[in-house]
Amino acid sequence: MTQEEFNEILKRHKLWLDSDGVYGQKAKLDCVNLRFCNLKGVDFRNADLRNADFFNANLSFANFEEANIEGANLSGADLSNANFKLSNLINVNFQGANIEGAIGLPKGLNS
Repeated sequence: MTQEEFNEILKRHKLWLDSDGVYGQKAKLDCVNLRFCNLKGVDFRNADLRNADFFNANLSFANFEEANIEGANLSGADLSNANFKLSNLINVNFQGANIEGAIGLPKGLNS
């Protein structure tokens, strides 16, 4: 996936969120490789991110509210101040991730 394709997906997703699903398109980024990407503050609310690879990505302040991130690799990622409220976190790898200030994560999660 090119940067332009990714930007277009995020643009359509934002339109979908802002229009309550009337316009645009929900982001479907399952199995996408976003290793080492700077995604600080990206709005992934309600997105399909199953099995996505965010290894060592900057996801600080990102919004994953109600997103499906089942099986995603968030190891080594900066998740500081990210929002995971109501997200599907089944089998997500948080090993070595910075979770300082993140909300919506299971109690006792150790990075």
